[in-house]
Amino acid sequence: MLTKGADLLNGGLKYRRLVAEKEIANGIVDVKKKTLRSYYELHWHDFFEITYYFEGRGKNIINGKSYDIYPGSAIFLTPTDYHEITVDEPMTEVTLMINPDVISDELVYGTVALDDAVYCVFEGEERQKFEFLLDMIQDEFKWKKSYGHTCQKNLVGLIVANVVRKHDTQNLGGEPRVNGKNEKLFKKAMSYILMNFTKNPSLSEISEHLGYSTCYFSRHFHELSGMPYKEYIRKLRLNHAKRLLISGDMSVAEVATNSGYATLQVFLSDFKRVYGETPTAFRKRYK
Repeated sequence: MLTKGADLLNGGLKYRRLVAEKEIANGIVDVKKKTLRSYYELHWHDFFEITYYFEGRGKNIINGKSYDIYPGSAIFLTPTDYHEITVDEPMTEVTLMINPDVISDELVYGTVALDDAVYCVFEGEERQKFEFLLDMIQDEFKWKKSYGHTCQKNLVGLIVANVVRKHDTQNLGGEPRVNGKNEKLFKKAMSYILMNFTKNPSLSEISEHLGYSTCYFSRHFHELSGMPYKEYIRKLRLNHAKRLLISGDMSVAEVATNSGYATLQVFLSDFKRVYGETPTAFRKRYK
């Protein structure tokens, strides 16, 4: 069972929230190798996490969807994911808890925006190469070598990129790209939005963060995303709300608050308009 982090009591169910400030002492990454033998309770964290499984079998249930765990499988979790783990056979794993500041805008954009979790399976030579990277970062983390922080940052980037690239190949048939001269602007914007959408950032706030005028950013964001900024934020909040409704027993009011809605009434109206049913009806139908 988890022993660190802050408890959140929602709808009678205690969730565990792990925070980077406590879990990642060096501000970059924390690396742990362990054997999981029993159920791991539903929880979430405000940092990124990669878990790779060397041995054992079970299921990682992420946002209500089950993913099979067996040797060679890897899962990348974002701060928007809720998950729990069931164990069929004791599982030996390496877990990297990664400070969000270490992940590039491109990788954040390629992971948080997906409806499903980033999940992949390494086999053969690819598995050997990936496990070599894991050995390297464990070595750098354990022995505190010279230039250790620099090596850890570089290795984290390589490990995350390998997992995301493998997921894209296995599930998407290739890497989705945003083309054109504004690609860098768009990915930087998306990285900020995807990490802060539950705080309901305004158009002027994100424009100022990126160093552009509100008019310029609004026009180009619409061109690249295919929808106005406010509509995109609403889409992210509703998708996050669906994850919360599926994952546990939060009350509908708590789901609305945790998804960035200021009032329950607006949340209920948006949810029904987009999905054609109330949050309560959706939860009942899904479960």
